[in-house]
This record gives sequence, C-alpha cells and structure tokens, in this order.
Amino acid sequence: MDATYDLARHLHDGETVAGLRNWPFDAQIVLVDEMHDLNYAMFRVLAEILNTSQSFFCGMGDVDQVVHESTGADAVFMGSAIEEHTARSIQRYPLTHSYRFGKSLASKAGRLAAKRYSSHAGHDTQIALQRFSTPEECAALAVEAALQWKRERRNMSEFAILLRHPVQSVLIENLLIENELAFAMSGFESYLKRPEILFIRGLMAVATDDMQSLTHADTREQVLTALHFFSGTQIEVANRPNESQATLLADAISAVRNNAMFLTTFFTNQVLRTAEPHLKKRLIAAQRLAATQSGPTFLRDFLAALDIHAIISDVYVSRDRRSEALSNIEGLQLAAGRFDSAFAYFHFLNELEQKQRDFKDSKRLHIASIVSVKGLEFAHVLVPHLTQGEFPAGNGTSTEERNLLYVAITRAKRQLTLLAHAERPSAFVERMGYRRAGTTPDAAIET
Repeated sequence: MDATYDLARHLHDGETVAGLRNWPFDAQIVLVDEMHDLNYAMFRVLAEILNTSQSFFCGMGDVDQVVHESTGADAVFMGSAIEEHTARSIQRYPLTHSYRFGKSLASKAGRLAAKRYSSHAGHDTQIALQRFSTPEECAALAVEAALQWKRERRNMSEFAILLRHPVQSVLIENLLIENELAFAMSGFESYLKRPEILFIRGLMAVATDDMQSLTHADTREQVLTALHFFSGTQIEVANRPNESQATLLADAISAVRNNAMFLTTFFTNQVLRTAEPHLKKRLIAAQRLAATQSGPTFLRDFLAALDIHAIISDVYVSRDRRSEALSNIEGLQLAAGRFDSAFAYFHFLNELEQKQRDFKDSKRLHIASIVSVKGLEFAHVLVPHLTQGEFPAGNGTSTEERNLLYVAITRAKRQLTLLAHAERPSAFVERMGYRRAGTTPDAAIET
C-alpha cells in the first residue's frame, strides 16, 4: 500500500512512467475485482495503466460492500471516473443476481441494501433469527449452532462465525474450548494470543519457573515480544552498544525459540533491569506472590499485584483498545475459573495449542472479522451480537456499518443464523424485515 501511495503521489505531481522497465505497457487484459475498495491512490495508478496500454479492461464491484472508508475507499471510482480520467468508453452491466444464496437471503439482502436483488441459485438459503438477553447467552447460542452442525456430520470448515469486533470472540472462544471444538481465526488473533494475555502467560511462566506451559516455539516468541512491549524494555547487551533495538530483539526471539529458559534470562537481565521503578516494583510483587500462593484466587491476586489496569492504561492510548484489552483479561479470568488453579488452566491452554495444530483444516470452524472474509463463502454463516451500539457500532458511519452486515450475510450459501438482542436489537434487524420481539408471534417473524 505504501508503494502504491508513493507511485500515485509521483504521478499526481506530473512525473511520467516513460522509461520504467517493469511498467505494464504491453498488458493485454486488466482485471480489477472489489472495485468498491479503490481509494484515490489506487485509482490514480489504475488510470495510468489504462492510459499507457491498449489493454482490455474489466472491473467488478458492489457499492454496498464499501467497508474501508477510513482508508479512502469510495464507490465514486465505479462511476464516471474512468471515462473522465482516461480515453476509455465503459460498458456497464448490473450485478443483481446471486448464484451463491437462495431467494430468502436475496430478499433480506435486498431489504438491507434497499435495492432489487434476486437469486438464480438452485437452492434456497435457510435463515434463522434467534434472540438473546446477555452476551453469555449469545455465545451459548453461537456454540450450540456449531455443535449442531457437528452432530449433523457437516464439514466444520464450512461453518463461520463472523464478528464486528474482536472482543466479541472471548466468550465464544471459551465455550468452543470447553466443548473441544477446533477453530481457526481470520482477521484477528485468538484472544488468548493477544498481547495482554501473552504478557500475563509469560509473567506467570517466569514467576513460577514453569516453561512447560509454553512448549511451542511460536508461543514463546509471541510471549517474549509481549513482555518487551508491555515493559518498554530497552535491550542492552555488552559489547553491542551500537546495534539497533530491532536487531537485539530479533536475536532475543531467536534465542527463546531455541531455549525456553532464555525467557527467564530475558526477564531478569532486560525487563527487570531496565523497567521504570513503579513497574519494576509491581513486577517483583507479582513474582513474589507466585512463589508463595496458588489456588483458585491466584490469578485474580496476581493481576491485582501487577495493577494490570494501570499497565494497560500506560501502554494503550486508544480508549477502545484499553477496553478491549481489559475485556480479554476478564475473559481469561472467567475461563481459568473453571480450573483448580491458574497453573492448571495455562497447562490446558498449552495442550490445546498442540491439539489445534494437529487438527486438519476440514475439522476447524472459522471465527473471523467480516472484512477478512470478503470474497469468500460458507455453507453456514452465523452473525452474533446484533445489538444497537455494537452492530452498528456507535463510532461507525451508518452506511459503512450497513455494508459490513451486508457483506457478512451474503457470505452464506445454505444457512444463515442471526443473533439479535431481545430488547436492544440492531436497527438493521428491522430493516431486513424483522419486527421487534413481542410485537408479533415469533413464528411470523423468525423466518
């Protein structure tokens, strides 16, 4: 993206592509998919290609799938922009038919996008709307749908849970783990692999001198990176005073991948030695607590000794990211509460990571951000947390939020499940033709 921007800037400033050896002067066909995601920089480069070649051009897009407005994506480039900036004459064809999903979903998608939409698929798409009152109930409904899919001996990789916010995965992941359902993440990491959780896992492993909870090299690499990030460590190595922090960190990562015990060395010689006094005091307090205490309240007391809220506030500037991090930690505590001790839970996580790596892709369901599955399709799509203020998000534009839901529901081929809040349903639920719970019998609206 940076290279595209730089090239577009040079073109905008009047520079020419003449003489560039790798420029596609001889291109015969130029195909652009997802044209609705073009921003000005991308369009400027496309226009230059069309102006300097005799290529045949074909572009495809859907104005109702613009979900990158924050980075300049604009459906205006699907309008008359090409005629205005090139010598091309464009023939346009409407894409109003779907071969992916059936008539029922075509009707709902059309209502949501306020446009005519029809289906030429040889099957219909079953749609179910279920209501929930709490986030826990929403997660339970999502996982029950996945379990039912498994009981029917369906291909689990054809089941996708599509989320508006990463934090929505926490309770769902906990229940999937509890029910031993394998899953793959797309668009964001599992909450158990997010930096604040890795930071806690690393501190506990070091404090208890227990590296058996971090047996995989990839996990140790992520843990060391998190320790470095949250502690603000400035790595210092004798006889290497002029080397960059990036080089020294890369060497530390290589060392911990090869030897788990290096994590303790790094914590003692780098983190504690260079930490700010107030942070160092809390790290030592948590370390001492780990040496003397165990049991069901240990994780709670360990986090209190760290003053984890203060650490999160110091590291994350964004209020939303701070809130997300604390929600991830709360989810960790809820999950660990099912075990006799935090130690048992972290060992369980380690074993789970090993099992997840052994599962074949066909055995894993998907948990994904909506943006990450654009262009993909699944037999069964489940969209949870359709709550006003969450989806649509309070800080999102109404058009972009609607487009995100449109993208989500149109990934489904055979089955779509929507989970809406019973009292505060997303405005989009009513827009799709459903009425508020309690206004008509469920059988009349939950179709």
